[in-house]
Amino acid sequence: RLLSDWQTRQPVHSIFCRSSNELETGSSSRIGQPKDFTVTITNDTLWPLEKLLTRATKLAKSGHMAASESTAVLLLTGALNPVHMGHIQSLEYARDALEEGGITVLGGFLSPSHDSYVKPKMARGKERWWDAARRTVACNAAVYNSQWLHVGRWESLGAHERWPDYPEVCASLGNALHRSGSDLLEAMGRDQRGMLPTVYYVCGWDHYQKCGLEGGMGLFGLCVLPRDDFGASAAARAASEARMRNVTNPNKKIIGCIKAPAALSSTLIRKRIHAREEISDGWLPAGVLEILSP
Repeated sequence: RLLSDWQTRQPVHSIFCRSSNELETGSSSRIGQPKDFTVTITNDTLWPLEKLLTRATKLAKSGHMAASESTAVLLLTGALNPVHMGHIQSLEYARDALEEGGITVLGGFLSPSHDSYVKPKMARGKERWWDAARRTVACNAAVYNSQWLHVGRWESLGAHERWPDYPEVCASLGNALHRSGSDLLEAMGRDQRGMLPTVYYVCGWDHYQKCGLEGGMGLFGLCVLPRDDFGASAAARAASEARMRNVTNPNKKIIGCIKAPAALSSTLIRKRIHAREEISDGWLPAGVLEILSP
């Protein structure tokens, strides 16, 4: 239903997605990787919700979550080739922006892109890349110690014939939340007729403009991050803050974030990893380098 509603409300997007029945009949496979970052692919693990349910239960018991309060689950997509601290910061800053606006964030997802997107993109620039399995395992390492961040595997490791774009990924996550609606509402301490969390897509200013998202994303929310303003003049930083405030539109579920994540270069990180050169402190989450090193 969520997919059909999205298609009806957003005709400008060409949406194709397998039905939940097709997803559920996918076979289970195991990807062997070091340490505790193995990935077992089943329907339940395409969108793992364990941390989200645990956090919702804790927030409900602490009295932090009022029955009328809006809730959200964040989603960040991208090649994540490799995942780095800028991606983690993006989700953290988006969470702060939503919660400052009175929206309780229950969890956030990193969603690595499918190989059918990453492989040709890297081939055009004759750059090295890691396949979906390795990138997903690296993301597992990146969020291993987080109590609220998860890794979505539907986009990267689902049974797709082609790359699913971000609106489809939002819809898939929304469907997963609806399928677990009863458990979610119980964890949140809410009546079974209560409102489930809204999926908020996290993106940068350039993506927001390029995709013409000024009108919002219909059923889904949107959190827009500014460019890194490190080294910019005071006037430029003030202009960026004003732009982000103007982006915010609660009626369209759009939140402009004031803080900008670090502008780390994935290209430079890739080159240093493959050349076995030193990676600067603060560039990669713990455990990622060990998994991606040649």
